Parts: sequence; C-alpha cells; structure tokens
Amino acid sequence: MPPREEAKLRLRYASLMIEETDIEATDISSRIEEILSKQISLCGRHRLQDLKFAALHLQARYQFKTNHRAGLKSLDKPIAEAETFQHIAWVYALRFLKVTLALQIPGRVEVVPALQQLHAIQGHAERRGDRAIYVACCALEAMVHLRSSVADRLEQAQRAIAAARSLQLQVTAKELGSFGTLLDLIDIASGVATGSPDRQKADALVMSILDKDRENGSSESGTFTVLIERSFGGNLTFDTGGIFRKNAERKDELVFSWLPMEDLRALCFHISALDSHLHQKGMHYMNEAHQRFRESAKRRTITGIPPAVALARIEWNLVLDWYSMFAIGLMACSHDDHTTVSNVLSELKKRISQPPYKANPAFTRTLAYLSSISSQTNGALDAALAASSIPELCVPEKGHATPARTDIALLAALNRLLIIRNPNHPLHSTTDTLFQQIKPLAEDHSNQYLRTAFRLVATFQGEGAAISHQKNTVQRCVGIARQVGDKTQNFEFLAMIMCYFVARFFADSVGEKSVQAVLAARSQAIKNRRPVWKAVAAGLCVNTYRRHGFADKADEAVREFESAWGALPVGLRAVVEGGGEADVDAEGEEVDVDVDAEGEVDADGDIDVVG
Repeated sequence: MPPREEAKLRLRYASLMIEETDIEATDISSRIEEILSKQISLCGRHRLQDLKFAALHLQARYQFKTNHRAGLKSLDKPIAEAETFQHIAWVYALRFLKVTLALQIPGRVEVVPALQQLHAIQGHAERRGDRAIYVACCALEAMVHLRSSVADRLEQAQRAIAAARSLQLQVTAKELGSFGTLLDLIDIASGVATGSPDRQKADALVMSILDKDRENGSSESGTFTVLIERSFGGNLTFDTGGIFRKNAERKDELVFSWLPMEDLRALCFHISALDSHLHQKGMHYMNEAHQRFRESAKRRTITGIPPAVALARIEWNLVLDWYSMFAIGLMACSHDDHTTVSNVLSELKKRISQPPYKANPAFTRTLAYLSSISSQTNGALDAALAASSIPELCVPEKGHATPARTDIALLAALNRLLIIRNPNHPLHSTTDTLFQQIKPLAEDHSNQYLRTAFRLVATFQGEGAAISHQKNTVQRCVGIARQVGDKTQNFEFLAMIMCYFVARFFADSVGEKSVQAVLAARSQAIKNRRPVWKAVAAGLCVNTYRRHGFADKADEAVREFESAWGALPVGLRAVVEGGGEADVDAEGEEVDVDVDAEGEVDADGDIDVVG
C-alpha cells in the first residue's frame, strides 16, 4: 500500500477508535497511542506533512480527554515546528485548537494561556491579511475576557469586539462562518453583564438567526468554516482528516465545530431575552428559547456524530433549558406573574434530583435564589431568609469565585439584609457584618443594576448617621437611580428611593414640600407600574393629604391604594395586615430637600428627579 494511503487509513482508524470506543479502558488507550505513534513516524519518514500535522492535532485532542495538561503540552512542539517553517495555516489550526481546549477545562478559565495563543494568531493574521481569521480571533478573545474574573473583563471584551468590528465589514458572512453570530452574542452578553441593554441589537440578532436564506453560520451538524484568505497551505492542507477544506477557488478554509443551527437559534433567543428582560418581548423570547431547548433535549439520538458528542449536546440543552426556566421565573417575579413563578419553581424542584442537575451547586444555587425571591415577594420572610442563607449562596471572598456565582450570592445577601434590618428581627445584630461582606464586591460592581441596588441598601443602612449626611446620601442615590431609569427605562429603583425618601423625611411633616415630595413619589410609582410601589405611594399620599386637610384628594388616594392593594399577593397582604412588617417612620427632624410635584429640579438643586 502506498505510504499516503496507509497514513490516511491509519488516521481514519484512530479517529474512529477515539470517537466510538471507551478511551479510558487501558487496552483501548494503549492501542490508540500505538496507532498514533506509528502514524506520526510513518508520515515523518515519507514527508507527509499534512497527515503528520493532522495526526498531531488528533493526538492532542485525544490526550486532552484523559489529561488536560498533557493534551495542551503536546501542542507546543508542533506549533514551534509550524512557526519555524512558516506553515501558517497549521499555525492557525494548532493555536486555535490550544485555545478551545484551554477553554474546556472545567472549573476555571485559562485566561493567560488562551490570550497568548490568540495574540499570536492575531499577529500572523494582521501581517498576512487573513482578515476573517483576525475577526474570528477577536471574537474568541472577547469571549475569553467575558468568561474571566478580572476586574476589567468587560472593558477588555468591548475592546476585542471593537477590533473585530473594524474588519468585519471587509469580509463576507460566509467567509466568517458562525463567528459573526458569536460576536453579536458576546456583544449583547456584555451589555447584559453591565446592565446596559440594547433592544435594537437583540431584535436584529433574532431577525438574523431566523433568516432562512442566510448562507453563513453553523450547519445542522454544527460545523462551519473560516476562510484563510492569503496564507495558502498548498499540499500541506491536502489530507487533514477534516481540519481544512478547499473552497471553489482552491483556497483553504479552517473547519470549526460549534452549535448546530437549531441550538444556535435557541441560544440567540435566550441571550436576546436577557437583554430585553424588562419588556414583554423578553418573556416571549425566553419562552421561545425554553421551548427550543426542551425539544432539542428530547432528541435522545442524534445521527451523524459520535455518541459522546451527541450526549454532550443533549446535556447542554438540558442545562440551558434549566437556565431559561430560571430566567422565566425571575422575569415573572418582576412582572408580578405569581402563577408562572409557582409553576417554574414546581418544575425546577422536580428536576433538581435528576442528572445533570443533581448535586451540582450551580443548580442548587439558582433554585434557592428563585425560591427566596418568590417567598419574599409573597411576604414569607422566614422562608425567604432560609432559602437565601444556604451555603451555596454565601458571599465569596473577592476574586475567589466566578462572576456568575458572585453576582447571585450578592443579590441573595442584599435581600437577606433587607429582611434582617428590621430592629425586631432576631438576626438584626448581624446586619453590619453582612453589609461589610457585601460592600467590597458590590460598591463598584460592573453591573449598574447591582451597583444601584447596593447604593439603595447602603442608604437604608445609614439611618443612624447625621441628617445632613443622610440627605446627601439620598441625593446621590436619587441621581444614580434616575440615570439607570433614563438609560434602561427601569424606573423601579427610582420608585423605591422616592418612596423611602418621603417615608423617611416627610412622614409627619406639614407644608408644601411634603405635598410636592409625595406627588413625586407617586409619579415614579405610576411610571414603574408595579402594584407594590403604587400601593406604597398611594398610602403615603393618603396620610399626607389627611394631615393637610385635603379630604377629596385623600379619598381619591384611598381608591388608588385599594386598587393597587388588590393586585398584591395574598400572602403579602396578610403579613402587612397582621403587622408583620416594620413601618418606616421619620425621626421628626427638618430636612431641607426641595422637590416639586413632578419631580423636577428646584432652584436650589437639592433633589434632581425627572418625573
């Protein structure tokens, strides 16, 4: 048999054994190692460089399955050889492989090694004019930054996105493959991470992914290619076991494997929904994602791919289906859809004892958090406190956890703080300790929602300070909440702080300022639309109007209160009626804070609220 034919046969045989057999079995593992070793020796003797690099590529993938470090280390020598002899197409293939393997190590993100490889690829691509490779590299760099835990990860991700965008229009969507979609996903995800939604980007992504005429992107099997525009591989990319393809112009295309088209569409709906979570469209997108993930997970057999890959895809869909349901539950909470929240919790509680969710802290954490939010919304504060106090939701030390784990732990801790700040609560003495745990992680958090939530809680915590200090703190908090509302149309923070402002400083006062303040709070509560803040603001109006002798206005406010009160959860109404909640009262001191009836800026500029 000619050497080339023998080498092709050995390569295919080794690939099939890795894909179709249990590589952890000692006899199988030894056999695979023997085949690959003989293959590399055969290719070396007969100078079959394309098949040799393909065998080294396969060997690294195989070794990584059983020993991550060995798999990554095995690529160093082939990369050095390809660099020395300027086999640039193989430099791209081997370095991209090292990046993707590094990102698959569970439990942590190998940021520095991955970035080193990507920067090396960028250097070659920029010098040689391989624009699609450069854009693909920038997209992966943005993803690496987004997954890391460093303080400036989001700024670094945005810089990588900007670098990719600078060349993206110079290549066709077909030449770029699914990296165009990946870039859009990372761009939107960065906005979600900072709390800066962009509905236009989200809607454009959904429209793009549903375009049936699109030629670019992932195939039904999940593979796609990226054009190597200038660095011609020649005979070095002739027989590569599927690592390269030749297009109609005989140019090389590097093959990548990602998500099949149906899974990619579901992921796009999921990310777009997170971006649009404040609006009904966000719930529509997330329900669509949930439906697609569920249908994909039901497919227990996927033809044309190795069994291990098929099982991994099914598990991936199950995981994303969990997170889509978790997101639906949170969105339903914010929309006061308590029936949906209850249904989601029931389903997640059924699943938590099944694989792949069983004994996994990430799923335990999300279920407990949603349970605590639901309980707190319904007035079951003891249940909420218990759910949010589990070990999986403890506040980690700075830099010792992933951003996702840290963020959900911070949110749970902030909610615990709101519960135990009641002076009559048995755990009230721990509020300062918990606040100091939260502060270094939340004070300058990259997400403006979480940062603003912390500022609100910090304002509530500062009631023992001098009145002048409290006034300045409230002013800053109002300004921050207003900025969030202007940028995102999320006015709930502003409704909260205005209701607190009135209850804290004008609960017993009489005068024009008191009426102006309560009207400003009412304006923000109406804009927010949530019954709880409408009820709070209406109750404040009733008390203020009665103190001023405005009987007709007080009666109108009573009707507003009763309307909002009826929309509150039964459990919450029962707690309030039973005196389970501590009232926030003012301490009777005069505060010179000016705000007019519409929340406009007064001449002295004390409070700057846009109605």
